[in-house]
Amino acid sequence: MNKFLKKINTLRHLDFKWALRYYRKKMRLCFSYYFSLLKNVKFFEADIDGVKVKLSFNHYYHHHKAWAIFKGRHEKDDLKLWKNKSKAKRVVFDIGGYNGIYGLISAVVNPQSVVYIFEPEPINCDCIKRNIELNGLKNVFLVQAAISDKSSKVLFDVHQGGTGGKISSGGLEIDCWSLDDFAQKNQPPDLIKCDIEGAEYLALLGGKNILAANKPEILLEVHKKFLKRFGHTENNVYELLEELGYKKEKIDETESSAHYWVSKI
Repeated sequence: MNKFLKKINTLRHLDFKWALRYYRKKMRLCFSYYFSLLKNVKFFEADIDGVKVKLSFNHYYHHHKAWAIFKGRHEKDDLKLWKNKSKAKRVVFDIGGYNGIYGLISAVVNPQSVVYIFEPEPINCDCIKRNIELNGLKNVFLVQAAISDKSSKVLFDVHQGGTGGKISSGGLEIDCWSLDDFAQKNQPPDLIKCDIEGAEYLALLGGKNILAANKPEILLEVHKKFLKRFGHTENNVYELLEELGYKKEKIDETESSAHYWVSKI
C-alpha cells in the first residue's frame, strides 16, 4: 500500500515534459542495445590515446557508455590524462568504477601495477568482472563496496546498471570502507579516481591520514548538485583538500559537475 501511495504522489508532482524526454532517451538506448545484440556485437574496443581496452555490456546503460567511450564521446580528455598519469603508478584506486574503464586503463598501461576497482552496484560489478576477464588482466581486483568516511555496513539506493546509485536511508545493504582502513589492510594508493555521486567529501574525509601522509594524485569529480544530499558543499571539498596539502586544477566543467586534477602543493 505504501508503495502504491508513493507512486501516486510521484505522478502528482511529475514534470511530464521531463518524463517525455527521459523515456524517449531510454527508448533510444534500449533500441541501440538490442540492435547490437541482434548483430552479435559482444563488446566495443576503445582506443584511449593508443591504449586498447575492450568494454562489454550486460545492460543498455553499459552499452551506451561503452559505445560513447569507443566513439571518443565520453570524458575523452580525462581518460587520456588518466592514461598518462597511470604509467608510473604502483597502486591505483578506481572509486566508483561503473564499468571499470579507468581501472582497466591503469592495469593495461602498467602491468606491474595493482589496481583496485570499488563499485557497490551488483549489475555494474558483473560488468566489471566481465571486462577484467575480457581484457585478460591479472592485476585488477574488484572490491564490491562503497567508499565513505568510515567502514561499516550501509544501505545503498541501487540504480540498476546506471551511474546514479548512492548511499541512502534505504535499499540494499552493502559493505563500506574508509580509504584509511582499506589502505591499512591492503596497500596505500599512488593514484585515485573518485566519482561517487556527491559523497566525495565523505570519501576524502575517510582518507585524511593516507592522503596527508602519501599525497596520491587524484582525478576528482565534484558533483555540485549532489553534495547537498550528504549535507556538504563544493567549498567543503575544496577547503578539505587545502587542509590536506593539495592544490586542484580544473579539467572540465558542466552545470552539474566538474573534474579536477588534484596533486600536492
